Amino acid sequence: MKTKHAAPLAALALFAVACADPTSSDISRIGSNLPSLDFATNPADPSTGLLVDNLGMPGGQVQVCKTTPAGDPGIQWSFTVTVTSEDGVTPITNSSPTIQGVSGQTVCTTVYTSGTPGNDLDRVTVTEGALPADWSLTHLHVDLYQDGPNYQPVTQAGANAIVATGDLTTRTATSYVNADMQRIFTFTNDYTAPPVGNEGCTPGYWKQDHHFDSWTNYAPGDDFDTVFGVDFFNPDITLLDALNLGGDKTGINQLARHATAALLNAAPGDVNSPMTEAEVIAAVQGATPATYQSVKNTLAANNELGCPLN
Repeated sequence: MKTKHAAPLAALALFAVACADPTSSDISRIGSNLPSLDFATNPADPSTGLLVDNLGMPGGQVQVCKTTPAGDPGIQWSFTVTVTSEDGVTPITNSSPTIQGVSGQTVCTTVYTSGTPGNDLDRVTVTEGALPADWSLTHLHVDLYQDGPNYQPVTQAGANAIVATGDLTTRTATSYVNADMQRIFTFTNDYTAPPVGNEGCTPGYWKQDHHFDSWTNYAPGDDFDTVFGVDFFNPDITLLDALNLGGDKTGINQLARHATAALLNAAPGDVNSPMTEAEVIAAVQGATPATYQSVKNTLAANNELGCPLN
């Protein structure tokens, strides 16, 4: 079902519509609090709430885009796209596209092309997959393109509506489309890097037997080479042995000493270490005789940041 309307739509009163260049990322916004959903408005005729044809897209095409702010890591994002006929009963397609995000760019992919004639509509719902740790969905933007001025689809209930809705909590956006229209759903996520740790306890702290109760994931008697995946010592030594090592000309003893303390700082517990266990182990595995001293110096600096433990 579709009709032509020359008069402004009553449903637009529900939205704060700002006329602007349709290429802007923030043209009009629903509600007063960010983050939220916004949709593009035709500046020549804002009463429609729809943009004129996007000549760069075939009729009926639906795209999903991912915007990654500059400086944020580019990771792969997954979506679920469900399309039903307007009566909400007959599923047309259900796909699971992915987008490889690129820092500072918007990357798009086509997820559906409607062949439904202009007297009917398909309902397209796009849901972003579960977010990784430290990421949040901060914005949803929907571009609504149509086949001419004063064109407005009507919902099945017969009420005029801007047929785009979104929910940041469920990471879902919905719109309607037929072969005369195009739709672009743009999801913007922001990354909040976890705070860098600023604590560390020295080898002298960890080697004391009355502090063994602070050890987690490891025990004083664990084999050093086995824990770090290296072959540094023959005969083998324990983690406690490593903490008690003195200096040597090659630096391997001091590397082992501070590596053990750094690993214990990084293990789950009450020390906010600047390195993870995996990072400490990787640093030791990547060390060579030429870099033993520099790697040890980095680990030692972290171990001397200040111990929060008694």
